[in-house]
Amino acid sequence: MSAPDIIQRFFRSPLVSRFAAMRRSRWAFGIALALAFLSLGAYSMLLYWATWPVVGVWFPPMDDWSGDWVWGAITGVAMVWPVGFLAAGYLNQILLARNVSAARRRTAYAVVLWGCAALLWFMVLADQFG
Repeated sequence: MSAPDIIQRFFRSPLVSRFAAMRRSRWAFGIALALAFLSLGAYSMLLYWATWPVVGVWFPPMDDWSGDWVWGAITGVAMVWPVGFLAAGYLNQILLARNVSAARRRTAYAVVLWGCAALLWFMVLADQFG
């Protein structure tokens, strides 16, 4: 078997095609990770406000936060949250294989991203206020 045949077989393998289907999610992961570094926590605060209706029920408001942990928490959530794009992309791929409609897949994608943000904020705040 020649080298071009091996390369073609590799790119036709189910594993590679599975990752190719997640191309947009991988791009979103990279862009969100870059924004996490460049925004210095500003976009993490957008995630906090998006999850506030649920997170705010159990934890004190942001005005009550103080100490060295706050900056690390804000930047840490922003740096870990992009992994949600990979999870959402994988779920989208599974739903696509099951012929789920595009509207339901987009809704599931958004719910996974929001759920990842809420879970991260719950973990960080429970560690400090729990």
